[in-house]
Amino acid sequence: MDWLLAVETFALAAATVALAWFTRQLVREGAATRALNQQMVNEMEESRSHSVRPRLALDIQVLGGKAGELLIRNVGRGQRLTSIS
Repeated sequence: MDWLLAVETFALAAATVALAWFTRQLVREGAATRALNQQMVNEMEESRSHSVRPRLALDIQVLGGKAGELLIRNVGRGQRLTSIS
């Protein structure tokens, strides 16, 4: 019976080592996934900040035969930088 106890103890130790190795691999994979997710979040925030920025365009408004105004218009999706009255 001593040899059976030794075999069972060895099997339990082997299973413990295998589970510890598997857990270590899961932790490494989780850390790598977290880094990739953080990188994706940073890219999404940067993309969002660029998409709502105002985009300014110069436009000419003709007031008469020889007169006109140079207008600055916002053609982007973002708000104006300053209020012009």
